[in-house]
Amino acid sequence: MNRNLLVDFTHIYQPTKPIQQDFAHLDMSDMHSVKMYLSDESKKELRKRLARYPISGIHFIDSGDYHYVTEFFVERIHRPFSLILFDHHNDMQPSSLADMTTCGSWALEVLLKNHYLVQLILVGASQRHINEIPVHSSKLITISEEELREGKLARKGKNICHQVPFYISIDKDVLSQHYALTNWSQGHMRMTTLFHILDMIFQKEKVIGVDVAGEMDEDDGGSTYLKAKALNDKTNLALYHYLKHINAKKS
Repeated sequence: MNRNLLVDFTHIYQPTKPIQQDFAHLDMSDMHSVKMYLSDESKKELRKRLARYPISGIHFIDSGDYHYVTEFFVERIHRPFSLILFDHHNDMQPSSLADMTTCGSWALEVLLKNHYLVQLILVGASQRHINEIPVHSSKLITISEEELREGKLARKGKNICHQVPFYISIDKDVLSQHYALTNWSQGHMRMTTLFHILDMIFQKEKVIGVDVAGEMDEDDGGSTYLKAKALNDKTNLALYHYLKHINAKKS
């Protein structure tokens, strides 16, 4: 079975693209109550569908509206691990929809409920979004986009535990609009900065798997959507080639 996966809620990933041959394609477009939030019934169905695929590998998971998919990957890790989350937002806001998991609350659920989580390392969020995180936890490490610009990565990185494997989740909204166009507000990170941090991670850590969110929502339509798709496809391909190359070097 191919260990790389396209989790496709919106038909964003085109089967004709050359990259597709290295990926299994999981069509989720028939699922209901999944955009931005998940009903209990949808959670059960999502778990069932994802269970057929390994956690390891490279997974593209559609737009940030579906970033909660990461939670359903990492809940299958049954040993101590840390999650590195590249995101312009914190994704740690309490859900306003009773007990529903949302694209804005999933990381808080991982932080508070996943007993195998050693650390959640949030990289690239704005300091404003970090200040809005409603809990204080010894498991949470934040490296804001402002701290990255100020050269504080090495100092903040000293607090990271290196004794456990990592799972990496990247929302392309952490990137400057020169590299990605998403349906959420974006940061200012360069691809070279992202690759530099990923290099540091892969040199020191065992990585269980990687997922990438941050496609443009097709509802935006028209020329904006087509421009975004072309740019995001280019960045997805660059990320895939980088991750494939670095995995080959380590194996």
